Amino acid sequence: MEDRHALSEPRIQSNNKGNKNDTQSLVPVWLVDIHRKGVASPIDTIEISEKTLPPRKKKGKVVWRLPSDHSRLVSHDDLLMMTND
Repeated sequence: MEDRHALSEPRIQSNNKGNKNDTQSLVPVWLVDIHRKGVASPIDTIEISEKTLPPRKKKGKVVWRLPSDHSRLVSHDDLLMMTND
């Protein structure tokens, strides 16, 4: 089957804005564009946050969660370098 869709690099929408006592404002929201082959502009943008992709827990401990800032993301170029080794 032919790949017709691609995802953009995640970009942060918000980071530590609002009231410091409000834990929801401290959680970043990541935006990812969905591109379709042959279409110039994105066909949709999805939001990824702890609400849409909650932390994964095992035996009550968090084993995975979304990064809290952009510097902790792995870029597409980094993935290519790891797979070419």
